[in-house]
Amino acid sequence: METILTMEDEKLGILYGRDCIFVDSVIQTDLTLKFKGEINGNLASNIKDAIWIPYELIFKKVIKCISCELDTYEADKNEIQAMNKSSLLVIQDSDHLKNIPVRYDYNKNDYKHFIVYTYDFVYHVFAVDCELKSDLSNARKKS
Repeated sequence: METILTMEDEKLGILYGRDCIFVDSVIQTDLTLKFKGEINGNLASNIKDAIWIPYELIFKKVIKCISCELDTYEADKNEIQAMNKSSLLVIQDSDHLKNIPVRYDYNKNDYKHFIVYTYDFVYHVFAVDCELKSDLSNARKKS
């Protein structure tokens, strides 16, 4: 049975809401997927301040990535929606992951199903791991 888990960053805490994660670029190189942009400090549970925080969200050993425009995604009643509106989730025992055919030399048990809610899009990323790097030293006040 699928279980939705909220991801919590050590520095930022839990990220909530549509206006939390803004993406400037998504870059894929080999099996790495990197999101770059800014996080709304007001919507980070450990920050709660009117600042923009630069970040990189890096997924490692990606085997699949699906994106959908946010309003379309939310209108689709068949899609998973987080009750708490967290912006970063992991789906434990993901049915979708179970049904992905993988190469013979990959161990499907090594992979996780991540969901990233951004201002414009929702991403389902199937990867071994992810890392959120935030740069509080270069945060700027909202204008």
